[in-house]
Amino acid sequence: MTKKKNGYIFPEVLIAVSILMIALTPIMGMYIMALKNTANSLNRTTAIFLAQGKMEELKSIGHLNGALIDSKKLNGVIFNREVSVQDYKLNPVNLIWVNVVVNWHSGGQDHQVSLATYFDK
Repeated sequence: MTKKKNGYIFPEVLIAVSILMIALTPIMGMYIMALKNTANSLNRTTAIFLAQGKMEELKSIGHLNGALIDSKKLNGVIFNREVSVQDYKLNPVNLIWVNVVVNWHSGGQDHQVSLATYFDK
């Protein structure tokens, strides 16, 4: 009398799990990379909005001299803004050159966004 074989034996399960892990490893690597890129995009977008906000603030205030530096903490990241302002006198127009640089550190790297424009006095 022969016994009927029910279920799987251990080597079959071990081989199936090994094949599954080999197939899923690259997918998990891509998933982790996508998460890092999403966080980087969020920080870059935040930095651009901070630079644009400072630019609009300076535009509404008018003439400024020298440099301004401030920091904001958003999404657990510290963003440092540095503003440079210079006068340009071109007859008959007087212009102000404004440069806003936003720096932040995330993912073990330093990042930077810069916006520059001219304002009419």
